[in-house]
Amino acid sequence: DDFTDVEAKTAWNIKQDTPEFVVQIRPTDDELKEHVWVGLHVRFSKTYPRTAPQLIVESGRGLSDAQINEAQLMIKQQAATMVGGEMVYELSLLLSDFVTQHNSAAQAARPSFYEQMVERQQAGAQAVREREHAEWQRMQQADMKEQADLQQRIRAELERKQHELHSDAQRQQHLSEIADAVHSVAG
Repeated sequence: DDFTDVEAKTAWNIKQDTPEFVVQIRPTDDELKEHVWVGLHVRFSKTYPRTAPQLIVESGRGLSDAQINEAQLMIKQQAATMVGGEMVYELSLLLSDFVTQHNSAAQAARPSFYEQMVERQQAGAQAVREREHAEWQRMQQADMKEQADLQQRIRAELERKQHELHSDAQRQQHLSEIADAVHSVAG
């Protein structure tokens, strides 16, 4: 199902004696397997495994052309490091991991750049609102404290004035008593 043998023929309709096949590579995530896949076209040379096989990552579904090109480059570089040993299985696993991480179906589950931008803007606006609310509360508390201080000063001033009036009244009464006493002595 995931392996297709390719019968390549030469210009004279002679079947080539080097194996050639396409392996369908799917993501490691089971939920994505039906939605994403690529083909790994492998053509062995007569000198394999002393030389790397010809490897072509073929378009499938769920990866962009840029991602296919990136996968192609990654597979060729990895194959060059594995010359001298068997490599198709390991390259298939590597490509499967790549498809799992870079496919558009998984990307669709992530928020888009626009959605991320909107979320950042909303978070920024919320932070501004919270700062403004905290500033408003601070100003309200400062106003309440200022009003309480003003009322306290007014009460203190009223008490001082009442005390002065009371003292003035006592002084007036005392002066009046002295004046009466002086008039009664003089008269």
